Amino acid sequence: MSHRPAVLVVLLLALPACGDDSPPATGEEGACPLTAPTLLAAAPESFVARRDTYYDLAVVGDELLFTFDSPEDPDRVYWRKSLCGGEPERYAPMAPGLHNVLWIHGPDGPLVYANDRAGSFYLIDDLGDDAATPRRRITGLPAGRVLAYSDAPYIPDTTFVIFYGEGTDNGADLYGVAGVDADYHDMYTHAGDPDVPAWHLGDSVVRMTRPDQRLLLQHDDGTLEWASPRTQERELLLAGVRYFELSPDGSRLLWQPLGDGGSEPVYLRDLDGGDDLQLGSNTHGAQSWHPAENNSGPVYRRVGTWSFTLDGAYALQIGLDGSFAAAVRTDTGEPVEVPAHLYPEDLVVQLSHVLGLRLGDPSQTVAALWDIETGEVREWYRGDHPRPYLSRLDGDLADIFLGDVDGEPDGRLVRVDLRTGDTVELFASIPRSHVPGAPEYIAFTQSRLVEAPFRQHVAFYPSDILAIDPATGARRRLADDVPEVLRLDEGWIYLDLFSDEPGVRALPFPKDMP
Repeated sequence: MSHRPAVLVVLLLALPACGDDSPPATGEEGACPLTAPTLLAAAPESFVARRDTYYDLAVVGDELLFTFDSPEDPDRVYWRKSLCGGEPERYAPMAPGLHNVLWIHGPDGPLVYANDRAGSFYLIDDLGDDAATPRRRITGLPAGRVLAYSDAPYIPDTTFVIFYGEGTDNGADLYGVAGVDADYHDMYTHAGDPDVPAWHLGDSVVRMTRPDQRLLLQHDDGTLEWASPRTQERELLLAGVRYFELSPDGSRLLWQPLGDGGSEPVYLRDLDGGDDLQLGSNTHGAQSWHPAENNSGPVYRRVGTWSFTLDGAYALQIGLDGSFAAAVRTDTGEPVEVPAHLYPEDLVVQLSHVLGLRLGDPSQTVAALWDIETGEVREWYRGDHPRPYLSRLDGDLADIFLGDVDGEPDGRLVRVDLRTGDTVELFASIPRSHVPGAPEYIAFTQSRLVEAPFRQHVAFYPSDILAIDPATGARRRLADDVPEVLRLDEGWIYLDLFSDEPGVRALPFPKDMP
């Protein structure tokens, strides 16, 4: 079993709480494999959690690093434990004074990064637990507030950390486009060698994407270049780029050159061969980058721009009214007929070449799936609810969440047979964020924002974790105010802070989860 997290949202922040350097209890067996709810490490008996504090937890390879102390506690202690069991051990390299675990893949195992209260970043040379384990300050970073980020928890073989220095905030929600006074960042990377300073990527980066061990950077002057953090080498891809989209497999590029700001061509480039195919022009000028009043649909989309389907086989352009105005095959440039619709809808259900559409029926809501490969348009909802949500699709069976119209996080969950139209109510009330399965559904709710002005971010949303009986709808609360939930291959890891037995817990996915 691989324990590399598949999804990890890192919110690196905290407020003070009283510390305790008593070792956590061992807990139960480990999570190799994770087959049942497991207490991996129990908090010290004297531990009293605070609801306004972020307690750090990280999965580093097959190891846990965690603390039950506030970052403002001078005696703060981090603990280390294998996911497969064993005693928790004090992780001395993090104390005193380091916080916010990040990591990358090094040649001999994980390399841990952390920051002190002044905002300086340090590299811990390995995942050792000895106080003599070297830790070195990262040089080459700018003064002032710096944010750090690593893809290692969910992208295999990530070998560098990305640092964000001071950027701009023009307040106009402009981002990811050159030459229009959009927000940009001062960016750096570091690839695990403590003797090498952080590498400066640029002080006006408007957009970055990462298809592999390289970064694709766009600067505000329109320069689009590859950057390799491991070798600190750059390769110019294009100059004078207004806007770009990289296909999911990294083989094709949609790009719009800097022009007069009025009508600018849009090209599809084969990155292997270097050939450009003009798809058309973006004639909408500033309306592409600023929200337009006539852009219908619940999600703002940049009119005139093109984007790829999830499989990269097709590209589509957004029209002035927010609908799909054109579509092409990316291998040939051949146009594809677009069905009549009001606007596209984002789907949580990830389908490679199937897109969500809202169809035009003034009397009711009609939501459909468009298979761009076959041309089939299949309705999955027709009714009075203004915002149905497709939470699961299994062949002809669609699970549809109908949220409360007053904004509450709960709603009805129904299952519709798309062939016959037969509908069964699964739950009269369930949170929108839920994972189906047996014997219980697992649901997550976020009801409040907690301010936590520490070095990395300024707030976080704690989650409540619920188990819900699909037969009766009865709810069983598993944990309250969880600062972070980490997802592994077989389940979740989280800090259960407010139960009768607080500690680090593992929860397997429900059986039969899609």
